[in-house]
Amino acid sequence: AQSSWPRPQRPMGAAASSSPGGFRVFRIHPGSPASQTDLEVFFDFILEVGSVAVNAPDADFAGAVKAGKDKPTKLTVFNCRSHMVRDVLITPKEWGGKGLLGATV
Repeated sequence: AQSSWPRPQRPMGAAASSSPGGFRVFRIHPGSPASQTDLEVFFDFILEVGSVAVNAPDADFAGAVKAGKDKPTKLTVFNCRSHMVRDVLITPKEWGGKGLLGATV
């Protein structure tokens, strides 16, 4: 299967609401998997983990992250400053701190 990584950035559709939903990134812990990515604190919202949409009220964010443990996993992220959606590649793993990503969402 051909990989779509890296996929070019794309603007959020005109039909999108002003609130992107998903999980906002509030903190990235030093030395964590998230610290090795270009996630942007405060401005980034995680919309998908792998192929699982996590921008619905009943989304299982933790379950989606656990399903990607120790495997490169694509996060689909909306940045509210640039109004762009992009893919971020991360490998959720035990890293000596809390959680598998090392990001507070």
